[in-house]
Amino acid sequence: MNPDYLKRLLLFLLASISLSVFSQDKITEQQAMELIKNVQWIDNACVKISGTKTVYFDPYNITQNDEADFIFITHDHFDHYSPANIEKLIGENTLVVGPSYVTDLIDCQKKTVKAGDKLNLDGLKIKVVPSYTIKHQNHEKRKGYVGYVLTMDDVTYYIPGDSDLIPEMKKIKTDVAFLPVCGKYMMDVDDAVEAANRIKPQIVVPFHFGSVLGTKDDALEFKNKYAGTTVILDRE
Repeated sequence: MNPDYLKRLLLFLLASISLSVFSQDKITEQQAMELIKNVQWIDNACVKISGTKTVYFDPYNITQNDEADFIFITHDHFDHYSPANIEKLIGENTLVVGPSYVTDLIDCQKKTVKAGDKLNLDGLKIKVVPSYTIKHQNHEKRKGYVGYVLTMDDVTYYIPGDSDLIPEMKKIKTDVAFLPVCGKYMMDVDDAVEAANRIKPQIVVPFHFGSVLGTKDDALEFKNKYAGTTVILDRE
């Protein structure tokens, strides 16, 4: 075979590999802000996403009444399942979604889910995924805690609940990943970096720090260590 041809072929292959690697570079700040323009981090692990529908995850420290279309609960710890905070968001048509040990306690429109479920709720696509800890015993897998992958208005969001770095994260496909970084009872910064490297989202938003566990320094440390795009939101 012609040596020049082999040389050109090798250069082509190297260029292809380089393009593949660089395709995972950070997105621009403008692109990042566009992806999360409808996102509010309320406090702790509470996230509000507005768009076609108004969606809350794990309402906590809600300071003013609002009307949610959907409220998703990951598990029954006080900073994730709070009846008083949920009450501030209940409207005539609000649906509360969560595991049975949460929905059994709620007297409103509700839907019980478990890990592995796939839902289509009025145009919203939801995958219910496992959430548990390995290093810490307060979120054992046998308890059936969950996280959610929500697709709304062509953007996909991952809310893991209180989770360690778990094998199931390799299967998560999302544009925006909210990852806990506080380190006590769940992932620490280094675990969150590894989770982000497995999931490969366009944006990581560190959360679950500030009022209950962890500090903003944890989020800043994550941003310093993670090579991808990190957006640190201020609490609303």
